[in-house]
Amino acid sequence: MLQAPVQAAPQISAAEKAEVKRLLLVLTTERNQYVRARAATELGMIADPSALEQLHTSLVKDLSTQVRMTSASAIARINQKSSAKRLLQALLVNRGRTDAQIAIIRALGDMRANSRDLIPAILQLLRSPSPFIREAAVEALWKIGDKKVSKYLVKLLKTEDDTMVKMTLCSTIADYKDPNSIPVLEKISKQADQPVDVRALAQEALDKLSEMGVEAP
Repeated sequence: MLQAPVQAAPQISAAEKAEVKRLLLVLTTERNQYVRARAATELGMIADPSALEQLHTSLVKDLSTQVRMTSASAIARINQKSSAKRLLQALLVNRGRTDAQIAIIRALGDMRANSRDLIPAILQLLRSPSPFIREAAVEALWKIGDKKVSKYLVKLLKTEDDTMVKMTLCSTIADYKDPNSIPVLEKISKQADQPVDVRALAQEALDKLSEMGVEAP
């Protein structure tokens, strides 16, 4: 999987700096959670690294799960390597807030190369009892794009019983070009007790691997 080059940080104009200051005030003082959430989103769109400290604080301290979710997304858009470990730490703080945890995992995936050092920790999330967390972890790993994780995903594909997670696995597994995924996909594509969508995605993955010239071991 090819990775897009990390872009240089955008130049922030004086007007944008003033807007960042205003939005940070909104994020820290506004009572309406949806207004705070919108402020976090807009901070991410401006992508000024000076907003990161407050966004990380909101991610773990704001009373609103919605604000925590938009803060995670904004942190990913600003995309500084120093944020990756803080996002991982925020996962623990947000225990019990599944939606916020999913947003954090997605943020790690969206940061791509800047999250690569955290792949071992993301792999641990594949063992989560929550299928929503497992699905988010599969997608994040795919976005980061390290082919070394394919053996873990093939192993999960063999045992996963949640339809949503299995569909995401089947949708992404071919991109790893792992020959060991072929026997697993073939089995799934022929299992009558598998949902139709899962079987179809497994077959699509097999077709994609065949087009790329990947053969079973």
